Amino acid sequence: MFEIINMAAQRLGWTVEWTTETSFSEFPQELYAQKFDAMCGIAWPVSARAHKVDFARPLWYSGIGAWVRDDDDRFRNIEQLNTSEITISAIDGTLPFYLAQERFPKAQLLSLPALSDYTSNMLNVQNKKADVTFTEIYQGNAYLAQNPNRLKNIVPNAPLSVYANSLSVKKGEIDLINTLNTALTELLHSGYVDKIIKTYDNHADSFYFIQKPYQN
Repeated sequence: MFEIINMAAQRLGWTVEWTTETSFSEFPQELYAQKFDAMCGIAWPVSARAHKVDFARPLWYSGIGAWVRDDDDRFRNIEQLNTSEITISAIDGTLPFYLAQERFPKAQLLSLPALSDYTSNMLNVQNKKADVTFTEIYQGNAYLAQNPNRLKNIVPNAPLSVYANSLSVKKGEIDLINTLNTALTELLHSGYVDKIIKTYDNHADSFYFIQKPYQN
């Protein structure tokens, strides 16, 4: 996102000031309070944020996997996670946290602070503090590259959910979001966005790319 946003700004003749560190749980309120003009990190458009935030067009999509220990063969059906005997590790204010509450309300929830690294969830499962965690396929694959044969995704062909990756602005900033969308669309159609994603995706097929409007 850093490279994509800087290139969009360059096309627009703008200069980006990277000023604020925020979290997924805090950025909607901070946008609304005008602490910054745009959340230029990845944020997923969801209903819980829609009353304070407007989202730019999707740049790519992320699927959510369910990650368990590699030697854990208990789960033949994803609904088997919805029991009080199962503990799910999740970070406060993130979509996997809400996904755990909504889809698996009977399970116990091991909640981590909002600014925790996603590897903390994976470590909790690996170290048997939790049975499963939900995180995007890219994060899971990156963890496995450093920790082979520790975890596995039990829904490799049917992600729990798929979310759009985009930047966001304060609700009602119509001129700003329209201008950004013009620049982002140009970068998508030129192939720049796909090129950047492929540069960083060292684990093939971690993301879903945007289909061009002229493609069948």
